Amino acid sequence: MKIPVLYYHEVVPTGQGYTYQKIEIDEFEQQLQYLRENGYETVSFSDIESGNINTQKPVIITFDDGFRTVYRNAFPLLKKYDMKATLFLSPKYIDECNDYYMSWDMIREMVEVGVAEIASHTYSHIDVRSVDKRTLLMELEQTDNSILRETGIVSSVICFLYGVFDLKTLRILDEYGKYRYYVASFFGRTNFTRNNKLIQRLGIKNGDHISMFERKLQGKESYRGIVHLLRIIKSSFMHHYETYRIDF
Repeated sequence: MKIPVLYYHEVVPTGQGYTYQKIEIDEFEQQLQYLRENGYETVSFSDIESGNINTQKPVIITFDDGFRTVYRNAFPLLKKYDMKATLFLSPKYIDECNDYYMSWDMIREMVEVGVAEIASHTYSHIDVRSVDKRTLLMELEQTDNSILRETGIVSSVICFLYGVFDLKTLRILDEYGKYRYYVASFFGRTNFTRNNKLIQRLGIKNGDHISMFERKLQGKESYRGIVHLLRIIKSSFMHHYETYRIDF
């Protein structure tokens, strides 16, 4: 079964927000309504890993970075529609008490009521291709230790910053051995087979009207994944790496 994995960043009031992939509150609620009315049920990565899927139309909702607007604006709507999401966190900004990001208390609240699953997005929000093996392993350990210390959760999923990765990174992650899934962002729905670790996602942005949202869910926009993957390969070959700033 191919499962759509949706990803968002900020959920904001009309006209607000800074990230490249924000969505306004009204549009986000319309999308949750569409999922509910069309028989979709949200599942988590741990549900899939344990085989706990009791729906014919599963969907995974994910949020990258841990912005406070997710707690303020998405959390109430997820509760309203009885849905759950995975939060990919870069704990550096949470540990530093940056006001643009959720606090650990907020994150724990979302976990405790069953709305959120927590997973890794590297500690300091780095392009995983841009660092050596020692640095990457340190980033992974810092992230996992922070999540475990603050929530009691052992993360089994990592999400690549902006979905970029290379073969070197995949080999290091295999050696690290703590993650079941490696989440990228090249378009497509994923077959969650026993041997498949690399997960595709469907980016949802502001202005994706319900007709486009439906097309993405149904896989009709997945052809874009080929182009996205070629761009990742090209930038890796050219060593075009960046450290993306999210410290507003």
